Amino acid sequence: MAPRARKCHNGGMDSDRLIRVGVVDNDPLALNMLVAAVGRMRGCTVLWRAMSGVEALQLVTRGLRGRGALPDVMVVDVFLGDLSGLEVCRRIHAQAGAEGVGLVGITAYSVERFADGAKAAGMDALLGKENVATELEPAIIAAAARKATRESPGDEVTATDGNADSGTPQRPIADSQPLSKRELETLRYYAQGLTTERITAAMGVGPTTVYSYRNRALAKLGAGSIPEAIHLLTKRGAM
Repeated sequence: MAPRARKCHNGGMDSDRLIRVGVVDNDPLALNMLVAAVGRMRGCTVLWRAMSGVEALQLVTRGLRGRGALPDVMVVDVFLGDLSGLEVCRRIHAQAGAEGVGLVGITAYSVERFADGAKAAGMDALLGKENVATELEPAIIAAAARKATRESPGDEVTATDGNADSGTPQRPIADSQPLSKRELETLRYYAQGLTTERITAAMGVGPTTVYSYRNRALAKLGAGSIPEAIHLLTKRGAM
């Protein structure tokens, strides 16, 4: 079994623990693609996969009852064969309560079409499938970081379709939670287009440390992705 991901005092995940992800899609090819994508992410592991909303709910219920592991984050397609992904997320958000499960929705359609429903369902982010390769990893990391401090359904949802700039309202940087020098430095490197590997070399730290800085920065900003975090900082003159 994969190492259990633990909550940090700052609301994120311990840097030496894997983020456990449940993946839900009724299309076998899409499901395999998502599982493979998560499997390639450093710091993440696929806990289980499900091909229907009912199956996903059963797995989460088992985890809540102590009969199985509970994922830190779930990646859920909006269109499933039985229940909609929005309904699945709404039920999980209601059931998980204080324990929390990060929820990342994906859709092959326009994210604006489902933005309100995703927000009501308690999703942390809603991504277009065409952006999975670039946006899924930071969305999962941010959802894991926020799960310990998530408010009730109605929190801001990050909708990313590749065309949206920053029209989605964002929570401001709290004065009590300013970014540290290293967290800001990490985001500045990402803004320059550097890969994580190059950032580790530039900063003289390991990749786990870079992910930890990025994780905490996203959580403090309330951003669902690195581009959104960079945009927020740019608007505030911090970049």
